[in-house]
Amino acid sequence: MKRVKYAADEKEHKGALQEVKFLRMLKHPNVVDFGEAFVTPDRSFLCIVMGYCEGGDLIHKIREFRKADRCV
Repeated sequence: MKRVKYAADEKEHKGALQEVKFLRMLKHPNVVDFGEAFVTPDRSFLCIVMGYCEGGDLIHKIREFRKADRCV
């Protein structure tokens, strides 16, 4: 689950919800599956539940490759 700080601005709320709608529609073998999204009861975070990536997330892979390149 990815937890993102939910903006106080109504315009940003709408943008975040539009992004969730887009993720819900997106189906591609190279994109992580979307599960569900919800806002915490205190409206401070937007939580996005996604499929599990056994190999880690993209930033982990990027750092892994950068570290390997420095060792060569």
